[in-house]
Amino acid sequence: MYPQSLIDAGGLVAKLVGSYELELHHVMDEWIERRPARVINVGAAEGYFAVGLARALPGAAVLAFEADDATRAQCMELAAANGVAERIVFAGECTAADLERLDPGDAVVLCDCEGCELELIDPARVPALRTWELLVELHDFVDPAISSTVPARFGQGHRVELIPSRARRAESLPELNDLGPRERQLLLGERRPAPMEWAWIQSA
Repeated sequence: MYPQSLIDAGGLVAKLVGSYELELHHVMDEWIERRPARVINVGAAEGYFAVGLARALPGAAVLAFEADDATRAQCMELAAANGVAERIVFAGECTAADLERLDPGDAVVLCDCEGCELELIDPARVPALRTWELLVELHDFVDPAISSTVPARFGQGHRVELIPSRARRAESLPELNDLGPRERQLLLGERRPAPMEWAWIQSA
């Protein structure tokens, strides 16, 4: 549920109809099935994933990092509207030191930090990253080295799946049947500056 006050949240139509970051749906399904003890969301924005996973995983503790004060307030509002605010810890900017202080036990990490993944997702600095399951958005348009550097930090003992972004098709969304192809494309567009890729990193 998105309250009316969050009507300007990015990609709202895609989020409401369920097509937002559809490339990641199979990862979310697997996480929900295996029920991790904790979810760590770095770059939570207004809370689409942090709140959604808190709802889908009632036994999990959720830690949501969001550097922007106004956007973090939106995340808190969305959590309250969906009845999960008491199970989410809200924090500001995430640093490697913040991650180092966390318990290395069972957790999944969703990282969308607009290029800071090159600094944060480094198991040499944060050894717990080797034990957590990671889903990292790779922002090569910020630094072209990201997509080659971050996955390469996880060698033997890990499986790395690179997930590319793909074109949106609205034909299977009955909510948009009354609109033309161009209008549907505009509504579902996620306003990305370039094709994206995610790294799904798991212990082998």
